[in-house]
Amino acid sequence: VRTRRRKAGVATDRCRKKLFVLWISFGACFVLVVVQIGVMAYMHHQVGEAASGKSPSVANGAHQKKVHHALEKLKQISENLQQQKQQERRTNDTLSRVLEVSSETLQQRLPSWIGEYVEWHRRQRARIAASPETWTDHRYLIMQCIQSDPHCGGASDRIKPIPLVLYVAYLTNRIFLIWWDKPCALEEFLVPNDKVSLIDWTVPELLRLHLETGRNMGQMIVSSDKLLSRSEDTDTAIVRTRLQSFNGGEDEFLKMLEQHHQPATPYQNVYHHLFSVLFRPSTHRVEPLLRTEMQQSGLEPANFAVAHYRAFYRTDRVSNVTLRDSSIRAVNCASDLVPGGPIYFCSDSTFGLKSVQEYAAGTGRRVVIPYSNQQPLH
Repeated sequence: VRTRRRKAGVATDRCRKKLFVLWISFGACFVLVVVQIGVMAYMHHQVGEAASGKSPSVANGAHQKKVHHALEKLKQISENLQQQKQQERRTNDTLSRVLEVSSETLQQRLPSWIGEYVEWHRRQRARIAASPETWTDHRYLIMQCIQSDPHCGGASDRIKPIPLVLYVAYLTNRIFLIWWDKPCALEEFLVPNDKVSLIDWTVPELLRLHLETGRNMGQMIVSSDKLLSRSEDTDTAIVRTRLQSFNGGEDEFLKMLEQHHQPATPYQNVYHHLFSVLFRPSTHRVEPLLRTEMQQSGLEPANFAVAHYRAFYRTDRVSNVTLRDSSIRAVNCASDLVPGGPIYFCSDSTFGLKSVQEYAAGTGRRVVIPYSNQQPLH
């Protein structure tokens, strides 16, 4: 019995010690929680006073001014960001509407033969897409500029003959394509206008692989007056052309329209609207740059005119008088397109840019200039 009582007493003492330790631990935790709550409440009170403009008891006047200035700056940044987002949204929406030209609008502006060819071209490309190996069943007219070509001219010289080449493709039932790889693919900058799904001018993959072999590449035509006769040859599946003409083959184009009893259409008008049919800015390179430049310049799509003065074409010596007069003349011509509206002016001459900037400041005309201290690339 005594042994049992002794053991029970030892167990009771152990329990008391454990309870005591638990009470001490609980009390310590409670004190820590209370202290943390007090610190958080104090900090919240201090921040609240700073935000409301009151003087914290622990801060001096200089600290209060810093806090107030920081809050005002944050408020201003927030407002600027909101305005920037709104402007970006408006610009994107408007630019998207400008780029998305409807088929109906283009058909009203373009000659009827283009509408007929668009539908025919679309059907041929659909057949090739459905069965790529059938590319050999078709005939092609390809505007090209590739690494093996000795001379292609600039971008404008390359695409100016499009009305003529497209009309020949229409007359001879050939699929119109564009093949560039010099200095890079045209698709790096311009892509088919998929917004209206009109003409896919990219070279089909199997045809491209065939062309890159360098064998059986068809005929190369560099003269506009021979383009039609060579394209009429049904035994030649592939006709390639690299026309170089100061007027883009306009004379030959108008002559063909007359011979085939088509209404005489100004070459510039056809070219202008065909550009919208065939191209849109590449979404991964050009279009983001356009959006950024227009947002930074405060330009609204379709509400400004552009003037470009290429001063140093085939020469690096142009007098300052000529540079100034020609640059200002370009701006004045552009202003006729949007009377009172802004003009975007660019040139390969720094002096020309400065001259226009001074002219605009003196006349109150709004001219946007991509100004740089460095000589622009030609």
